[in-house]
Amino acid sequence: MRLHYRGVTYEKEPFTLEVVKGEVGGTYRGQDWLGTYPRHIPHLRPKSSMQYRGVAYGAPVSTPSGERTMPKLTVVKEAEKTHLESIRRSLERRLQVAEASGNQSLVLLLQQEFKAVTSYQ
Repeated sequence: MRLHYRGVTYEKEPFTLEVVKGEVGGTYRGQDWLGTYPRHIPHLRPKSSMQYRGVAYGAPVSTPSGERTMPKLTVVKEAEKTHLESIRRSLERRLQVAEASGNQSLVLLLQQEFKAVTSYQ
């Protein structure tokens, strides 16, 4: 499909999704309706670079050896690590407050939550 936007022409492949009719999903105004489900989950093609109004961003970077690669996801991993540490600190504080107030049921719940968060690593 050929598209035009602000004087720029580009080709766009339509996204197709095969669906399968499922069992009866319910009744609406006396009529049965069928649910539809995707036959398979499509795998989207990764984009090496993106454009916004003709300006490229997120382009591959050059390494000292001259090969072009995408930037590493170290920033995302660091953010995830910081987020988990923040959750742990918050849980520790909530656990201390619950123990100080003598609320044993809350202490048990927070200990379970703490185990779940620490096992996430």
